[in-house]
Amino acid sequence: MRILSLILLASCLMGCASIQQKKILTEHNTALSQALLLEEDPRAQLDALSSSLIQMMNQSLDYVDPRKGLKFINKYKDLNTDSIQKILGNVEGWIGKMEPADQMMTGLSLLSDKNLQQLVLLAPKFEKKYKQIQLFSNVTNKIKGFFTN
Repeated sequence: MRILSLILLASCLMGCASIQQKKILTEHNTALSQALLLEEDPRAQLDALSSSLIQMMNQSLDYVDPRKGLKFINKYKDLNTDSIQKILGNVEGWIGKMEPADQMMTGLSLLSDKNLQQLVLLAPKFEKKYKQIQLFSNVTNKIKGFFTN
């Protein structure tokens, strides 16, 4: 009887974790989709993207088993790659239309942005645990490129 109770409890906890993960992934997808509606404000889009990435990275680092974290990251990537690429394209277009002096000033103001600072500080820890994640490397390289063009 005790074994049956433990098996039922374990399966209930696994089901709850799966439901929680789906909820978290849906929240990320919703936030990025809403950010895309802010076409006239690429800065707000970048803030939403960096906030989502920070949350995803922290959530994936919370997994003790890296395989489970990797599975979460891949689900995040599958759901959000299109939105992420569109946001990065909007930000790139916004910065590309600026005069060089304005680009420099915008770059400096973005460097002081708390979300981007946190993203830069969290990146090495994330990349160390999940070396094979290409999405994150592509996104960070794109953001770094905003400052070097």
